[in-house]
Amino acid sequence: MTSLSLVPALCPDACLACHLRAQQRSCDGGLTAVEQWCDEQLVDLRVVKRFAHEHGGFCDCEVLGNVLTGNRRVLDDVVLACR
Repeated sequence: MTSLSLVPALCPDACLACHLRAQQRSCDGGLTAVEQWCDEQLVDLRVVKRFAHEHGGFCDCEVLGNVLTGNRRVLDDVVLACR
């Protein structure tokens, strides 16, 4: 299991990438933190899971490492990664 890194502060939009980085736990092999973020942000989990799976994200750390890397990522007007 991979440890998720921490960032000093969340972005103003509370994007998924910042949420994942702010988690102070190890990846449990699932999409636990992604599911939590979708619930909190009222985002359709099925859409985010499909997008994550299509881009190689099958657990929280893979979503952070494979899907939400690099530039800003937006999915249907939802900011997944602010940077």
